[in-house]
Order: sequence, then structure tokens, then C-alpha cells
Amino acid sequence: MISEVERRTKGNSLRNRWFSIVILFVFLTSCQHGREYRFLEGYTQGTTYHITYYDPHGRNLTSQVDSILEIFEQSLSIYRPQSLISRINNNDSSAIADYLFTEVFNKAMEVSQATDGAFDITVGPLVNAWGFGKDTVPRIDSSRIDSLLQIVGFKKVRLTNGRIVKDDPRIFIDVNAIAQGYTCDIVARYFEKLGIKNYMVEIGGEVRAHGKNPGGRTWRIGIDKPITGNYVPGYELQAIVPLRNAALATSGNYRKFHVINGIRYAH
Repeated sequence: MISEVERRTKGNSLRNRWFSIVILFVFLTSCQHGREYRFLEGYTQGTTYHITYYDPHGRNLTSQVDSILEIFEQSLSIYRPQSLISRINNNDSSAIADYLFTEVFNKAMEVSQATDGAFDITVGPLVNAWGFGKDTVPRIDSSRIDSLLQIVGFKKVRLTNGRIVKDDPRIFIDVNAIAQGYTCDIVARYFEKLGIKNYMVEIGGEVRAHGKNPGGRTWRIGIDKPITGNYVPGYELQAIVPLRNAALATSGNYRKFHVINGIRYAH
């Protein structure tokens, strides 16, 4: 039974990427060659974000980026009771999928099909039962897991004419495993629409980079060494990866885990 739960929860383990990846900044702003990079940071989707970009027109896009992140929260944040996804989870019959939810849901279904369910956005009840969700203490036994498995499975939910149809009303959709990376893509699309070619967008450890960093070089991403006791991002690195016009995400089991009867269980 443990192996089944671990397989089901593999997809949602991506939400912990922030703890396994850290951005290396040579410096935050630079006037090298007359170029001034801007640096934005804050909180979104229950985690942090860091954005660095160079705009040839010198625009401060803080409010615009904040607006993008807010629209995303209103659609896909499970932490907001009135968000679209929360209303869907609460079986609100008036909830109609917007373009953000639709794109994320369809991509999640595509990945679920390709991985035969290893990635699954309905796995939330199991994540919570194992103490990695709202409940921080594992509350598991074989009968409870068997019961929860009845409402888990990507084939038990579908999008039809803009509405989510569930095989069971108790099914809970959580797209956090894909949402932060998708948000990086949305912000990157916005920058490129404005003609911004040099940027790095990081949300919760998901990274997308394009062009050059403030030092005029390829962006460099530090990956934390996945060893027990490495709790400070950037303190001890496994590797430094050059990232040119690409995206990167990692996941680890060395910071968020439970030990039960001498066995480590990670999410």
C-alpha cells in the first residue's frame, strides 16, 4: 500500500521545489554597458517569487506583474476560499473554467496520461492524510488509505463545456505541482510581448530564464545538494547549471519528510 501511495504522490512532490533549488545572483542590479536590471520579489501561491529583468525602455513593471499574479491567485489558488478552483472543489455549479484553469487542467491531464497517473492533480486527499497538506501530522492506516484511493485518479475528473465534471463530489483538485511553473511561463510571455529579452523568473523554485544576467553572462542556477541537514538554500550546492532560454525545476525528499517506525516518508 505504501508503494501505491508513493507513486500517487510523486506528482505533487513538485510543490517543494523551492527547497531544492536556489537562484545564484551575481548581483541584483547592474548598470554595466548602460543597462539597469530591475529586481522584483514578493509572495504568491503560498511561496516566494524573485524576478530580474532588463527593459530597454526602463519601465517599472511591478504593478503589472503583481496584477498577473493576482489574477492567477483568483483562478488557481487552493489557499483562497473564493478562488475559481476552490469553488470547483466545493462543487459550486456556477463555477466556469477561465482560460488559466483550462490551460493548466488540460496540460495536467496530458502529463497524467503520459505518466500513467504518476502525475495526478486529484492526489490532494492522500497528501493531506500523510501529513504534507493542511494536516501536518500523518493520520494513516490501511483502511483510510483504501477509502481515499476511491476518490483519487485523474480519469475521475474531466472538463466539459467549461465545467468540471467529477465522478465523485469529494474529488479535490490541486494544481500546485504545475501551477508555479505555469505562472513563470505567463510572466515570461508578458515580458516577451513587451520586447523584454533578458529576464529570470523564479516562483517557488520553478525557474525560467532568457537572454543574459546582469553581468552580461548566461544565467546560472544553483542546485542544492540533496543531503540530510542541508536546510539553507544555497549553503551547499550539488551543481551550478547554466540556463539559456530554458526552464528548470527540481524536487527533493531531504527537507520535507516524516519518519514513522524508523522509515522515512517524503513528499
